[in-house]
Amino acid sequence: MKKTAVSLFLFILLIGGCTKTLPYAVGGRDTVVFIAPQDEQKIYEDIKPYLEKDLFLPSRESIFRVTVLNSSQIDQFKFWKHILLVGWKGTFLDTLLNEKIDSGGIFFSKDSWTRGQCIVAVYGRSRKYAEKLLKDNGEHIFQLFRDFAREQIGNALYREGFQEKKTKEMLERYGFSVDIPMGYQVSVKGRNIISYIRHYPDRLFTIYFEEGRKNWFPAKKRNEIGKEYFDGDSVLLQYTHIKDTIFIRRKAKKIEGIWENTKLVMGGPFFSYIFYDKKFNRTYFIDCHIFSPEKKKWPYLDELNAIIKTFREE
Repeated sequence: MKKTAVSLFLFILLIGGCTKTLPYAVGGRDTVVFIAPQDEQKIYEDIKPYLEKDLFLPSRESIFRVTVLNSSQIDQFKFWKHILLVGWKGTFLDTLLNEKIDSGGIFFSKDSWTRGQCIVAVYGRSRKYAEKLLKDNGEHIFQLFRDFAREQIGNALYREGFQEKKTKEMLERYGFSVDIPMGYQVSVKGRNIISYIRHYPDRLFTIYFEEGRKNWFPAKKRNEIGKEYFDGDSVLLQYTHIKDTIFIRRKAKKIEGIWENTKLVMGGPFFSYIFYDKKFNRTYFIDCHIFSPEKKKWPYLDELNAIIKTFREE
């Protein structure tokens, strides 16, 4: 799919000048406010399949819900977390962009009207061109909001720091560590495994390793770890996906899908990384899984991902 070049900076004239202490963005982290010219809200249909796509974790849930508004309502919603502005010459965007953009394009900005905010503006030289930009770049626009949401979850997670003492103890005991956020406590500790949990909802990250290079079959190995340490958890193979990827500059395999525990009548999404570390001659299995039957699951998966991406060795 063709992507339009994105400008990394968009200055909005309605800010009224930058201040050192801006109010913080409001609205749900799963909400995008879509603002189009008066009587042109139907243009939203061009991007709806991208912004409101569903995940299956294992129940269906959307990452974003969208509130569709017209440009006369912009002042009421200018302090929301995620805002998508769409316009063309002769519309409200002419008064918001700091300069004329004759060719049109897609522009991205953080913290323009308030802190903790992401604004994407789609500006066309005509309505037809703006509509084309939306159709051709729907996935790209979605990813801008998605990446920003991940970033904000990571920032919030470590806003109060992390448990430095426990992180240091992990490093001394195992030769590796992650920054353990506040609120997490030990779930499993063994010679070659460490797992931490936080409740309400339950989310766990686990680091398991064995010396030497291992050629584990990912689903089978996760089932072995689940049987020994997590009361018999197993993966549903029909919902399991495995791919080659990179984990912090290391070649790795990523497995993701749904876990279940028939004895405890529990289940939910998980993802795991398997990689070999040549320097330490170890094979690692890093797993993240959650049990969240009443809440959206993707924010907690993002939280766990932010934690394990702090992984480091001596």
